[in-house]
Amino acid sequence: MNGISPISAVCIGNWKKRPCSIADKGIIFLDEIADLPAASQVKLLKFLEDGVITRVGSTLNRNVNVRIIAATNRNLKKMVDTGQFRNDLYYRLNVVPINIPPLRERKECIVPLFNHYLLEFSRKYGKERPGITGEILDALTVYDFPGNVREMINICERLVVMSHSGEISLKDLPGLVRENISPQPLTMEPWQPGQTFRQMVEAFEKDLLTQVLQTTRTQSEAAEKLGLNQSTIARKIQKYRIQL
Repeated sequence: MNGISPISAVCIGNWKKRPCSIADKGIIFLDEIADLPAASQVKLLKFLEDGVITRVGSTLNRNVNVRIIAATNRNLKKMVDTGQFRNDLYYRLNVVPINIPPLRERKECIVPLFNHYLLEFSRKYGKERPGITGEILDALTVYDFPGNVREMINICERLVVMSHSGEISLKDLPGLVRENISPQPLTMEPWQPGQTFRQMVEAFEKDLLTQVLQTTRTQSEAAEKLGLNQSTIARKIQKYRIQL
């Protein structure tokens, strides 16, 4: 790329394969258009107006006929108002605007996208698609995905790469996702005749420990959340025969 951003390279023809030439009678996709430097904005505007490119080191002009699709996750209108983006380029690009809401505003897309990318990365790394539980899908659905679809893609790749048991559990999810899970309220089972106070407390303790361990990756992390020593957690796991 010779130290030039992909968007700039499209405009000034500094890619070895000359994308503008290759895309003649086709489509060029300009991602992160808001990051285009001011000087390159001028060149892109000129190209949009006359459809002419000049290869580096050449004096010959060439007309190309391409469709431009530009994308950004920033508010270009605000950038125009603050002088960060050219007003004329904004309106030249803003012919057919398509607003795609962030992932957090279209929860119904989370599960299909998750399944799609999980399968895609399983094929990429030559692995069986790991099994998932309803708890995993519930956790992803309530997560806000501040990194939008890119974050979803990274999570899927991480889960496939790190999966060794063939099934994904809550503790395999990134910390930010696990922290967003609202714990289910714990309740004491009604007293049963013949049940001692100690037995009731132990049953509650087992349920609590099981729930915390499902949302943490290590015993040390669980111990920190519960305000206990790691050795205490280990003893109780063994005592209650909790499956990790």
